[in-house]
Amino acid sequence: MTRLEHLYVHVPFCVRRCSYCDFAVTVASDPPVDAWLDAVMRELDGVMRAQGLERLRLETVYIGGGTPSLLGQGALGAFAERLAARAELAADVEWTAEANPESLTAALAADWRAAGVNRISLGVQTFHEPTLRWMGRMHGPAGAVAAVEAARRGGLSNFSVDLIFGLPERMRRDWADDLERAIGLEPAHVSLYGLTAEQETPLGRWVREGRERLADEDRYADEYLLAVDRLGGAGFEHYEVSNFARPGLRSRHNSAYWSGASWI
Repeated sequence: MTRLEHLYVHVPFCVRRCSYCDFAVTVASDPPVDAWLDAVMRELDGVMRAQGLERLRLETVYIGGGTPSLLGQGALGAFAERLAARAELAADVEWTAEANPESLTAALAADWRAAGVNRISLGVQTFHEPTLRWMGRMHGPAGAVAAVEAARRGGLSNFSVDLIFGLPERMRRDWADDLERAIGLEPAHVSLYGLTAEQETPLGRWVREGRERLADEDRYADEYLLAVDRLGGAGFEHYEVSNFARPGLRSRHNSAYWSGASWI
């Protein structure tokens, strides 16, 4: 039996864990790529056996993390080879891979493009240097610009930018400036994330101990609405709750989750 699916594959490696992150990740500057590939394929085989699937037909593939760009050149090509034994990709497949600015190079972008990746999700979060340090991010304010240039040199021009709003007021981050600088990168897509303090993260502990204070509801709402206004004015279509896309460039993978499509 063959069934149309949307496939998410997790890369659980980061050079450093961000202060707000509660994802399933481990700190590893030199990830064990072969072991990761073996584990992913064992799990996919198990899912397919359990569901009586001999082969998949994939409309979207999403490599998320963690930091997929840490895997380096060759990793997604090897993944694509193994995946081909189990699945066929739709002719118009949307294949997204996440990257952090500091680990995306033109050579890696070209390598991903050769493997089949045709969309990048770039973890920018902010352009404010003190806030980047507070978050534990590895790139500076110029990192996003360099990463976008690298992606384009590598042949990948369809990219999404992640931004975080609702930061502590004491950071004095200029949200309007972040929005304008993100728009200036000319992305195809922008995803917004309101900062939350998950219980077991460093940020969660800081808030519990009274060492940090998140944005109040009014400022949280004001920043969200400012983003809706600025991004809409720049020609982005607002869809879902916190996502904005150029016409025809909405995330098909994430839309599959929201619409209840079949995914693995």
